Amino acid sequence: MSEYTVFPNAPITQAIINMRLELPDSSKLQNLEVIYESIKDDYPVKQYLNTAQFNVTADTLGNPGVFQSSIAQDGLFFQTEDRTRVLETKLDGFTLSQLKPYKDWESFRDEARKLWQLYSDVVKPLKITRLATRYINRIEIPESPVDFKEYLLTTPEIAPQLPQMLSEFFMRLVMPQPDEKTYAIITQTIDAIRESELITPYIFDIDVFQLGEWQPESEEIWEVLEKLRVVKNEIFFKSITDKTKGLFQ
Repeated sequence: MSEYTVFPNAPITQAIINMRLELPDSSKLQNLEVIYESIKDDYPVKQYLNTAQFNVTADTLGNPGVFQSSIAQDGLFFQTEDRTRVLETKLDGFTLSQLKPYKDWESFRDEARKLWQLYSDVVKPLKITRLATRYINRIEIPESPVDFKEYLLTTPEIAPQLPQMLSEFFMRLVMPQPDEKTYAIITQTIDAIRESELITPYIFDIDVFQLGEWQPESEEIWEVLEKLRVVKNEIFFKSITDKTKGLFQ
């Protein structure tokens, strides 16, 4: 496993472990309520997750008919009192998010493992079909506008006869990895800039995932998540310059 520098001022704003699931048809939203009783001391804030549904009907002549909308509850999420950690439980997924401050992978992974065991015991998933780790970084570059090539090794390529400075951009890359099982979705963009700030807030979002089938109790789940985290690290460190690394010291 590759080792990388642990920065004292790491730019991580959100770390995510996500599992996509298949559950028995008998699974009900009420099953998720049971989880709260076991974690409410650590995750006292509870809210329902709602999904909007829209339907437009037309008559036999194709003329617009009735527009209907509804809100369906499809999960629950639980937060710590300081709102820095969020557990999202749905009937098709399990997600743990750590917001700033992010301490380290080991404590984050161990918390996910503990909560996954509880979730799995309650809802009894049939299998896991997708595993992912996602890290959203906000890098505050102390220049505006900025020559991104001084800070990043993957940037939009501008025609050489045009000015090379950028004030905004959005770029999304989907990259299959050499093992042919792992994929990385890399999103790079600029966050909103306040007029009073002389910085460029660069968002570097790395989502690494595998599709497959895993049994809920399988140790392979955690082995795969470890590998996905390694891929995430390689993408991050091989995508920034030494000048960028200096911002995190």
